[in-house]
Amino acid sequence: MKKLSLPRLLVGIAFYLAMPIMPAEVQAEIVTQWNFNTVIGVNNSPLPSTGVGSATPVGMNGGLNNADILAAGGTPTSTDPAATNNNAWRVRGSTNNGWSGTTQLLSGAQFNVSTAGFNNIVTSFDVNATNGSARYAQFQYTLDGSSFTSFAPLIDFNAFNDRWAPSFSFDLSSISGANNNPLFGFKLVSAFSPVEFTNSSGLQAANTAFQRSDAAVGVYNGTAGNWRFDMVTVTSVPEPATFSLVAVGTLGIALVCTRRKSKHLPTRKPNSI
Repeated sequence: MKKLSLPRLLVGIAFYLAMPIMPAEVQAEIVTQWNFNTVIGVNNSPLPSTGVGSATPVGMNGGLNNADILAAGGTPTSTDPAATNNNAWRVRGSTNNGWSGTTQLLSGAQFNVSTAGFNNIVTSFDVNATNGSARYAQFQYTLDGSSFTSFAPLIDFNAFNDRWAPSFSFDLSSISGANNNPLFGFKLVSAFSPVEFTNSSGLQAANTAFQRSDAAVGVYNGTAGNWRFDMVTVTSVPEPATFSLVAVGTLGIALVCTRRKSKHLPTRKPNSI
């Protein structure tokens, strides 16, 4: 059996280590997740099913919260893989829902998750916006736990009203402040319609009024609908560069060994004639 030289062995190791840098091999790690599969009933601060964090309704009229856990239901269902006891979190401020009908970027749900020790943060969640809820939503994030920045275009629930929409995902890997941050958080809040529309009160100019998610002519006043959340997840995607650097370093060692070996090989003298 032919003996494998050290340089060749190191080159082989380098290529092996480089293999995980391919995107298909990079696996996201769950930092915190809420599947809400807990006891049905009033719950204004459901605990995560994985990791550590906090969840709470925000901006409800009179500061009253009356959120609760209930069966997720719906067709299609949420992305929760649970075959039984698949629950969701209904966000509302009172038995009449209690969302603000006059102020945008106020009412919704907030989630706080420490990303200490994690980078390349991605958030995702399922939402069921009932017929009378706000049609548009804005995703926002915070780096200090109090001030929020709007991120990405508005979400339009009209095509999915009163049923589970496909999971929404927000890649915050470009926001360096979201990395390794114990004060990181995000929220989804109701927003005015970005385009003009007509309801029973007449023509509403863009960015001046809420529209119902079902686009019905009724005036949205915050008392007729709500949003339901499931599979709220914060993940961290490992840096492919980590594997690449190890591979390059190993390859460099192999090349150095090869040069040293060739340097110490005896020089062959030309054959005399």
